[in-house]
Amino acid sequence: MRTDLDFPIAVSQMRPLPGNVRANTAAIIRDIRRAKAQGAAIIVFGELVTTGYLLGDRWEDDAFIRDVHDANDRIRAATEGITACWGSVRADWQRRNEDGRTRKYNAAVIASDGAWVRNGVL
Repeated sequence: MRTDLDFPIAVSQMRPLPGNVRANTAAIIRDIRRAKAQGAAIIVFGELVTTGYLLGDRWEDDAFIRDVHDANDRIRAATEGITACWGSVRADWQRRNEDGRTRKYNAAVIASDGAWVRNGVL
């Protein structure tokens, strides 16, 4: 077990734009690059930072959720040399809610050195 916990952590307090995954992703990647340049080992973002908080319909739009998954992959790829944790939407395309719609989660996702950090569930 590691006992040396002396490493720099960056916290991004960006204000995500609701529904604007492209702009939010660009801002997240920009902040990851800044944190790396400043020597941070980890950068942490807020809840639903990729999507911003949304009301209703976009959450149920599978095409929108697929765009979010693609954005998460772009963010993951930007984590070479750093660990990042950010809030996003994750979908389980194999599971359905009682109303028949795709099961979705408000999730914290973590990537390190360009790879997903997995918990054995998602």
